[in-house]
Amino acid sequence: MYIAAHGSSRSVGNVDLLEALVSINVLSRDYNITGVLLGSCYAGKASTTIEACIEESAIRWCVGYASSASWMEGTLIDCSILSVMSELTAEDHCDAAILTNALADAVAPFAATYPIGDDRKNRPVALKASLQAVIQPAGQGHRARNVSDQVFQAHARRQLP
Repeated sequence: MYIAAHGSSRSVGNVDLLEALVSINVLSRDYNITGVLLGSCYAGKASTTIEACIEESAIRWCVGYASSASWMEGTLIDCSILSVMSELTAEDHCDAAILTNALADAVAPFAATYPIGDDRKNRPVALKASLQAVIQPAGQGHRARNVSDQVFQAHARRQLP
C-alpha cells in the first residue's frame, strides 16, 4: 500500500497516522497487504508507532521518511521500493535478511548521504538518516523491528569504492 500526501509525525494528509496504521493492520489479512510505504514527510519519525501498529498483522514491511522529503527524489525512491518489494514472494516474507536486502537493493541506486530533505530546524537530512524501515517477517516469534541501520549497511556493500 502506498500512501503519499503532505505529512507530519502524527498525520498523513488529514488522517491521523496511528488511525491509518491501525486500520491498515485490521485490513491487511483480508486484502493481502504485505507492505506499506509512507511517502509523506515525517511519517517515518514515528517508527516505534509503526512497529506497534504492524504487530500481528500481515504487514511484513513499512517504510517512511523521518524528515521532510523532496518530492521528485522521494517519489523516485518510493517507486524503486515499490518495484523491488512487489517482486517478493510469500516465502521471501518469512526471512528478515531477504526483506532487509530487498530494501537495500531498492535504495542502492540512491546516495545514502544525499540530503533528501530537512529536519524541523531546516537543517539538511541525509537519506540514510531519514528513511526508516520496519520489518516483521511472517511466522511465529517474529516481532516488528526497525532495520534502517542494517538496510544502509547492506546499501553500502552495493556501492563501488
